[in-house]
Amino acid sequence: VLDTFLIYKIVQIRYGGIAPFLSASLFAVLPFTWIFKRILLDSIVVPFVLGSILLAFYSTKIKQKRVLIILSGCLLGLAVFTKIPAFTIIFVVAWIVYTDRKKFSDVLLLLIPFLLIPLMWPANAIALDQFDLWQKGVLWQAQRTNSILDIFGFFAVIDPMMFVLGLSGITLAAVRRDKFLLLWFIPFVVFLSAIGYKQYFHWMMVIPVMCIAAGILIESIRKSRIIKKSVHVGIIAMILIFGFVSTTLLIINDISHN
Repeated sequence: VLDTFLIYKIVQIRYGGIAPFLSASLFAVLPFTWIFKRILLDSIVVPFVLGSILLAFYSTKIKQKRVLIILSGCLLGLAVFTKIPAFTIIFVVAWIVYTDRKKFSDVLLLLIPFLLIPLMWPANAIALDQFDLWQKGVLWQAQRTNSILDIFGFFAVIDPMMFVLGLSGITLAAVRRDKFLLLWFIPFVVFLSAIGYKQYFHWMMVIPVMCIAAGILIESIRKSRIIKKSVHVGIIAMILIFGFVSTTLLIINDISHN
């Protein structure tokens, strides 16, 4: 629920129109988002990431910029402290902060808590003379390997609608040079491709941006008037109903029954 609200507010500030409703609705009902109900570090990281992005946008709207920039950095630092791959989100957050006033001092304010909070983890390991164990725990998965195509394949089978809409939206963002979406999506996918071992739930970090991209895609089709308004509304309704029914069937399934 919190993630859905944060996605709505982020898109409302950045794009407006009906894109906030579409993006948040897609995130709320499409089947692949069932993994956010699982007990995973990734599901804890995502609210920190979304909160950091939202505060970065708010910092461009009010006079008390520095306070919100520092708070945004704190949330992103907590995200990295929770799970290291969240560091890739610094690119989009730093871009939001920098493009407001074109001042590197604003980016520095963001980076200080972003770096200091995660560094408490290795610093504690050094203080306890356990840095070698910390290093081993962080890097051991890099020695196993599988392909990111495995995740794409799993994604396409479980939720083909989000897969098609999301990647189509990212493609549209590339054509339009929408740096907000691209700086969120591309660095994480590159990092995920580079590390040795990855699982389908690691994709959770970019599910929100794929829903946002899909919402913007549907909004763009509406604005282009390629199809009639009534048909467009019908398509949106069918997508949301399909997602809602699929997710409902998924979460009410009794897997403990013998």
